[in-house]
Amino acid sequence: MWCVINALDDGERQFIARSSFGRLLEFPKLLAWSASFRIFILGRQLEVAKPNEIWVLFAGTPIRFSLREFKIVIGLQCGKYPSLKMKRKKGTAGKRIPFYNKLFGLEEDVTVDRVITMLKRRIISDPGMRIRCACLAIVDGFLVPTSHYPKIVKAHAEMAEDVEAFLSYP
Repeated sequence: MWCVINALDDGERQFIARSSFGRLLEFPKLLAWSASFRIFILGRQLEVAKPNEIWVLFAGTPIRFSLREFKIVIGLQCGKYPSLKMKRKKGTAGKRIPFYNKLFGLEEDVTVDRVITMLKRRIISDPGMRIRCACLAIVDGFLVPTSHYPKIVKAHAEMAEDVEAFLSYP
């Protein structure tokens, strides 16, 4: 996550710090064991069917957290998911260019490492797009990675089009 933050300008870092991800930036300021424990919990989550529980693998044993406990420990927003409404713009007759393509063109399976490189080299220069890419890299690379080589999830990219709604999403 720190490579994402280090790739941003001061103003962009401040925006992230004021967002719901700001609590993640406070980890280094905490006691070493506290920060390590929080990062451990985020990185060792198990996929479960129950929506109000988070299971973490600790020393080979699954441990359950309620969403309330998880929120207390991690500091991220946890709550009911808002309904997602797809916006249709007038005059497009249903032909909407996916926001993923606006961010990355026709490139498929964009990795989080690629996004970080794009941010560092300032390939993406628009501040709004840089913020969106940074948020996607934090979510898909740190909070909910799908593999050891995480990729940007297209559904997440579509949600990031409205960055305020994206940052308020639990």
